[in-house]
Amino acid sequence: MSVEVLPEKFQLQFLGAPGAQEPDIIKRARKSAWDRFLQLGLPDTRSEAFQYMRLKLLFAEKFAPPNPVEAIEGETLKTLVLPECRSSYIVFVNGFLRLDLSNTEGLHKSISIQNLGQASRSFGTLLSNRWTKRIKEEKDCFAALNFACHTDGAFLYVPPKIRVEHPIQIIHAITANTHTWFMPRLELFQGAESELTLLLSTHTSKANNNFSSFVVDAHIEDNASLSWIENGFEEERVSGWIFNAFRATLKRASRLKTILLRRGGARARYDFKIELAGQGADAHLSGLWLANQEKEVHTHVVVDHQEPHTTSMQLFKGILSDSAHSSFHGKILVRQKAQKTEAYQLNNNLLLSDTATANSKPGLEIFADDVKASHGATVGELDKEQLFYLRTRGFTEAQAKNMLIDGFAQEILGHIPIESLRELCQL
Repeated sequence: MSVEVLPEKFQLQFLGAPGAQEPDIIKRARKSAWDRFLQLGLPDTRSEAFQYMRLKLLFAEKFAPPNPVEAIEGETLKTLVLPECRSSYIVFVNGFLRLDLSNTEGLHKSISIQNLGQASRSFGTLLSNRWTKRIKEEKDCFAALNFACHTDGAFLYVPPKIRVEHPIQIIHAITANTHTWFMPRLELFQGAESELTLLLSTHTSKANNNFSSFVVDAHIEDNASLSWIENGFEEERVSGWIFNAFRATLKRASRLKTILLRRGGARARYDFKIELAGQGADAHLSGLWLANQEKEVHTHVVVDHQEPHTTSMQLFKGILSDSAHSSFHGKILVRQKAQKTEAYQLNNNLLLSDTATANSKPGLEIFADDVKASHGATVGELDKEQLFYLRTRGFTEAQAKNMLIDGFAQEILGHIPIESLRELCQL
């Protein structure tokens, strides 16, 4: 098969999935998203945001839809729930929302968790307006594909002034056989002055070559606060493809903190787009990835400052060994109206072998004249002078290296707000 026809073959395997019995509002949104997916087209190495991914390998794959009847054992599920989340977790099994396996007893009764079909009846206008805007503006073809083909979406609504005391854990459990695709989706609407911590954790029971795309779209109202953690530190056996995306719109004086954690065997790409759409909005994005052998981690970030007096901080770090490969492509966009913006972006990479590779392209696009902004990137090895100092203090070479690696990572790991997760992620 020629290289030219591979993307077309890849597209066609998703055509017509799924949604036969869904409300019209979702059918229309799916159709618009599919049209947008086709309009965007699949990327190639000339696409700047994807130039370091070996996409020909992906397009040569064939994936089947997931089976909704496949399950996860109750005892296995219990082991995946963090202690802080035992009464506040939502379960997806092979991309399908399973409220019967979820537990929300620890949440305020006014918080609503529904599948998108139910939510489209209660919050139809809200969702329709949101989806129209999102689909029109979407620039990531895989995020558009998720919207067109998601197997089952969840809708989470937090009313104004509700402070959610327990973190809500979203468990994405994959138990299916090889070469299956999964596209769960979460729509979050967070009311004014509310506070929420969300954690996405993925569990794969088999080392199969699957395609997974989990997309989150968050709308954060005035003076609300969201902490979002994506934990991929426990995916050592995953051997497929991951294309996750996080979208957020921040209104006046709202706050967002995100932490991306990645260690595992999949070829993974994470796409962030954050809109600071209200004065005083503030976003702090951070991430840490560890990759060895021939694993890949790719991160793409756009922070869009749309209003005055908004702030953002980005800090992403990579630790690579063997022949691992990572890329970081970031952009801070400051629109003409967004005076008094403060925005910073930094990507640091630590290479532990001569064959590991880290590509980094931070960037600024500024149309306002009263702005404080900077960006930077570093790629380097362990500091030989620091290693020598530790060796003179009695540490072995291995101990000294581990101490420096741990110190490099702690700037991210030390800010994980969930204690049990922070302990699990220690190097």
